[in-house]
Amino acid sequence: MKHIFRLVTLFSILLALAGCAGMEGIKPFWALSEADFQQIKAGTTQAEVERQVGKPYWKMSFPAKAEEVWSYNYLAHQTHMRAVMTFDERGVLKGIKLEYDMDYYSTVA
Repeated sequence: MKHIFRLVTLFSILLALAGCAGMEGIKPFWALSEADFQQIKAGTTQAEVERQVGKPYWKMSFPAKAEEVWSYNYLAHQTHMRAVMTFDERGVLKGIKLEYDMDYYSTVA
């Protein structure tokens, strides 16, 4: 019985540490919803977006187009979705696109 208690305690500690090991400032996809992104409109700054929905899952810069693209994953009911935001060189939102997360639904390994 003592051995089982130690095993459960160890498992609990490891689980707690794993929860702390997430990427700082990035909200998990299940914590975001379509409503969070529908409130964000063109003209919003990057800082305002981060305050509202956290840091993006990934960022990519396109210097030739003077753009930066941010991506967030979220759930719409039980459907995995993605919000893709395009910012200009000043860090102001040009547009947002809400789409299915095709990476999640892809059968390609």
